[in-house]
Amino acid sequence: MRALKVLVVDDEYFGREIIKTYLKDFSFVEMIAEASNGKEALDKINELKPDLLFLDIQMPVLNGLDVIHEIDPSFQPAIIFITAYEQYAVKAFELNVVDYLLKPFDQSRFEKALNKALERIQTKQNEVGQIVKKLHDSYDYLRQSSKSEQLTRILVKESKKMFFIKTEEVFWFEASGDYVIVHLEKKSHLISQSLNQLEAHLDINDFARIHRSYINVV
Repeated sequence: MRALKVLVVDDEYFGREIIKTYLKDFSFVEMIAEASNGKEALDKINELKPDLLFLDIQMPVLNGLDVIHEIDPSFQPAIIFITAYEQYAVKAFELNVVDYLLKPFDQSRFEKALNKALERIQTKQNEVGQIVKKLHDSYDYLRQSSKSEQLTRILVKESKKMFFIKTEEVFWFEASGDYVIVHLEKKSHLISQSLNQLEAHLDINDFARIHRSYINVV
């Protein structure tokens, strides 16, 4: 797992220093930036895309609750609130934050909050990974299914005989009502199939529809 990118937001210098000191004990954490107010925090969130925010609530310009509401919904980092005011606890959990650190907190309480954040981030990454895998599997299946349906030979009739010709022998296809004329180097064959039906099963790397009535070799 790559290091977690952490942004620390607190209007008090000493508050930021305590968190930075505690973070130094964790090798899986990368302290990428700090901010002293909500406006600065939003700018750095948009620029740096941190995995985890330690976010103070009472701050000038924009408070912590305002910051959460301003974050782009398509990007939602894990958030640990840090504050000296107990009354924000209920609101914090309504916003689905990871944890709520009430100042002053010790290293043990800090580590508990950080581990909860790590667990949530790993769970989210696993869910995303499973979705991506399913999408890749679906794409591979569709691609293989498409390949398996591509024509490599065509059944034609000549006099009373029926036989196959390889698509690689074809120079072009020509629409003729509900039929298709298959043009080879020296002869042509009429098959009972529309040009649209035929096109759906041709390899797009080998053939191209150049006109509503013609499909040529690429």
